[in-house]
Amino acid sequence: MPRLDEALSLLFGRVEILAIGAEDERRAAARALEEGHPMAALHHAHALLGRVPGSPVALGLWADAAQAAALDHELAAALEQLLDHLPWRQELWLRLGLARLRLGRPTARAALERAASAAGDAPLGRRALLLLCDLDRQAGDPARALRWLDRLPRGEERDPELTLRRVECLLATGQTEAAR
Repeated sequence: MPRLDEALSLLFGRVEILAIGAEDERRAAARALEEGHPMAALHHAHALLGRVPGSPVALGLWADAAQAAALDHELAAALEQLLDHLPWRQELWLRLGLARLRLGRPTARAALERAASAAGDAPLGRRALLLLCDLDRQAGDPARALRWLDRLPRGEERDPELTLRRVECLLATGQTEAAR
């Protein structure tokens, strides 16, 4: 997925950061991410948030740095705050759902459901639907898992990933003939 700070800089601009004189901190965080130093990027993102609290650009840098450092608890915190500004962003809901899944939080499902129902990028919605299907299969609810698969666009019948899930769900619900 693309870095959040780049997308958010285009959406919100950096006027607030420039006005406060914190552009050097933003650049340092972005540079650290580009150079593969997520902990340095995290430090700069936190410093930027200290100077520009609630800035979507700073929150995006925090999320990107936390994800690069595999700090899911920080990633989830950053995304939750970022979603206060951008509740319509499908990518943010998907990232939050994935982070919450890794953390074992039951609220992962709600974030994935938001990602699945949000308008936007079809591959992101597909990924959310497949994850929801997998969650329900693991929970022993193949009928509900099948309903997530039914929401996928119809052109994907030849997809082995989708076919395997569909067949497993059909067999688990006793629909042997349909599974064939």
